[in-house]
Amino acid sequence: METRTLLLFFSLLFLEASFSSCHSIKSIEYRNIENAQLEKIGLSNSTLNAELLCFNPNPFGLELIQSDVDIYLNDNLCGHSIQNESVKINRKEEFRVSLKLEVNMKNMLKNLAAGLLGNEVKIRVIGKLTVGKGMIKKSFPIDYSTSKKLSLF
Repeated sequence: METRTLLLFFSLLFLEASFSSCHSIKSIEYRNIENAQLEKIGLSNSTLNAELLCFNPNPFGLELIQSDVDIYLNDNLCGHSIQNESVKINRKEEFRVSLKLEVNMKNMLKNLAAGLLGNEVKIRVIGKLTVGKGMIKKSFPIDYSTSKKLSLF
């Protein structure tokens, strides 16, 4: 019985590999940073929330497995965000990746002053997204930047 089970497993693995080679995963498109907000402001630490709007150009659904990014405000490292929650991504559809990080304010106060006064702040996200389909996983680099007004509420 073990031989049959092993044969079935390798057959399924072969079919999965054959399918994935015909339909390789296209790179995720990064479209915008939305809902950038300072959730909590403190003298030593603050919390920044944002959403990275992305698009799945593939003719099949995917699963977001992980995002691992550094976030910069006005070209200064603001913090690091890791998301490990599984998110279903529909085919040829936009989706959002939640970014949340604790910010050490010692080096950031002068850079955030412009944003708090209503001026735009340059936000840059650098890192990677890992997506999967079945047993196949693929990581895509992120290097996206835009200018936004940060809101306290």
